[in-house]
Amino acid sequence: MPGDWWGGMSVLQRIYGCIGIPIILVLIVWLVLTIMRMIKQNKNILSGNYDIEDRQYIWPIHCILVGLAMSSWVGFFLCFAEDGISYNIIIIISIITFVFFSFFMAFIAKIVSKRQKVFKTNLRDIVGMTCVIKKTIPERARYRGIIILNIESEKLEIDAVSYNNSPLKRGNTVKIIGLLDENTVIVE
Repeated sequence: MPGDWWGGMSVLQRIYGCIGIPIILVLIVWLVLTIMRMIKQNKNILSGNYDIEDRQYIWPIHCILVGLAMSSWVGFFLCFAEDGISYNIIIIISIITFVFFSFFMAFIAKIVSKRQKVFKTNLRDIVGMTCVIKKTIPERARYRGIIILNIESEKLEIDAVSYNNSPLKRGNTVKIIGLLDENTVIVE
């Protein structure tokens, strides 16, 4: 029967379809609700100058949902070529796709979140402040470390270098003495 598209699918295609379709619908509803919340709060959506409330809880769930959606659709479409690809290979490719897209989305979210915080704070204003080292800062500015600065009860992670002759260890308190570039500070 031409209208029996569900019956014409393999079991694996049905499983992937049952995972992919609801997740895509959840992501669409989530996006619409987020935009509605931002409009209600009079935020300029296109400017990028808005906070994502509770981003530490929202982003991981969002990353998992995107990874799951992508892996289910990759598996779904690979099932059409089932003559040449075994179900075991399709499942393995789907799992690899899930892991890749979940970590990729988390990486992008971390960069966006970090840059969004940095752009809200003019780094020239923080010269002279003290902060705590999150990631060890190597000696003589070989590589960048990371510092944590508390500004208005929000933790701000900033790349940092040091020209000292010994590395600055994690957990130590340091002073910001200048700027290396628009995203990196110099500490001692």
